[in-house]
Amino acid sequence: MAFNPKSTLTIKNNGLKIALYGESGVGKTWQISTLDSPFIISSEKGLLTLSSLGMDIPYVEISSLKDLQEAREYLNSDEYYDAYNTLVIDSVTEIADIILQKEKENTKDGRQAYGSAQDQVIRELREFFNIEEKDIVMIFKSGRVEDQDTLRTSYIPIAVSDKFSSRIPYLFDEVLALRVRKDSEGQITRYIQAFNDGNYSCKDRSGQLYPEEEASLGEIIRVIKGAKGEGKE
Repeated sequence: MAFNPKSTLTIKNNGLKIALYGESGVGKTWQISTLDSPFIISSEKGLLTLSSLGMDIPYVEISSLKDLQEAREYLNSDEYYDAYNTLVIDSVTEIADIILQKEKENTKDGRQAYGSAQDQVIRELREFFNIEEKDIVMIFKSGRVEDQDTLRTSYIPIAVSDKFSSRIPYLFDEVLALRVRKDSEGQITRYIQAFNDGNYSCKDRSGQLYPEEEASLGEIIRVIKGAKGEGKE
């Protein structure tokens, strides 16, 4: 292979790969309403929130790995590729459970089932990441893990198993936690955490986000894609 050095300035934005996670009921699905021309691949029954807002967002429900693969082929086809700018999977946690359950049915070896499910989930995530020039948002449930050495508890996006969940942040450009804060008067404020504080596993590869951002995933994406390379302090 010929040695052909390139400049990082020539790297094009091939779409952001974002993991969003949070507790049940915190408003993860509502965040889809802030996105640019989204299409939802749903494995849950939680889209009533968007319907109640009068949001006309196309979606497909899936109940198997085959459904997921067919949805990806549909969205990446010449006929539909230009129709949507943001592809959303809600949620990866549920899809991983579907895959894991199928593997458990196919083998009596529990460890083999978990290993096979993990491999399939990673493969499917990467196949979606290969869809060019689309922002990919994958929603996860939040899980609590405890370090066996320090006994310190932290929160991470979960799928398949704790071991696999610890690998999830390395697959994404942005890992964001949707959280809530209650003030002294009982008022609740939602916000998106972008920095790892030791309690919540987060990261901002763009360097353009504050540790806490307003709870609008769409606005966060617009900030990152409109950035000129000057990170926030």
